[in-house]
Amino acid sequence: MSPRALILVLGLVAATSAITVSAADQPAAAPAAAAPAPAQDAAKDKDPRVALAKKIPGGAKPEELRASPIPGIYELARGTEIAYVSDDGKYAIAGDLYERAGRTDEAIAEYRNVIAPRMFLGPNPVIPVSRVRLARLLLKKGDTAGANEQLDILLAQWKDADSEFPLLKEVRAMRGTK
Repeated sequence: MSPRALILVLGLVAATSAITVSAADQPAAAPAAAAPAPAQDAAKDKDPRVALAKKIPGGAKPEELRASPIPGIYELARGTEIAYVSDDGKYAIAGDLYERAGRTDEAIAEYRNVIAPRMFLGPNPVIPVSRVRLARLLLKKGDTAGANEQLDILLAQWKDADSEFPLLKEVRAMRGTK
């Protein structure tokens, strides 16, 4: 199933789960729960995952999201499926889903789709993550030249980055540079 089809299915599931039944079909109301304490409400309002979860197509629960090592990127875990989402909810990486399913060629195709230049997109924090994952898969398949091309692009982009940046360390290790 293509990522677009998967997103469509998730959207349809979310849409159908949001359909309400008439009052006559609903069970009797349960006793009202106590209102959450104001401190809990304030903490929930400050959790960026709450707002992000609302922006994800098909919906998500804040507890399904966790910060990734990349600033501005969250990991979305739904069962055994993992995807990465930008903190504004505009970008997601579907290649991870294929990679986790062992569908390497499809994952490579999705990562290439993510990093393909698009005139209408501005800076996209998902692209560097996709380049790293693409390079990792290309190395796995024995395409060292293809992997090095992606790694060299990242090394050029991050030439002035903090040397302790975890993803930069990984890229340098994959490329064999310091």
